[in-house]
Amino acid sequence: PTRSALMTARYPFKLGFGSYMPPPPMCESHLPTDRPTTAEMLVDGPEGYQAAMIGKWHLGYAKWDYTPTGRGFSSHVGYFQGATDYYNKTLHANNG
Repeated sequence: PTRSALMTARYPFKLGFGSYMPPPPMCESHLPTDRPTTAEMLVDGPEGYQAAMIGKWHLGYAKWDYTPTGRGFSSHVGYFQGATDYYNKTLHANNG
């Protein structure tokens, strides 16, 4: 939930991300596209910033428009889903 708040300056429960758990793999949930991300606001602003995303996204990836590069970031290095091993690139089914 904190990631969605940082990206949009909105309370997570108003965006549908009020639960503790991030969306599971293959889930259709995402940040609402009618709520701009901080990156979209900075890039579209008068100064024309460039924004890069590094790390886990956890905010939807079922469509290209839901991914970091679809939400205002010019580049993204990281994973769409959490619980991924950084060395062998496998997704862990159980975090515990």
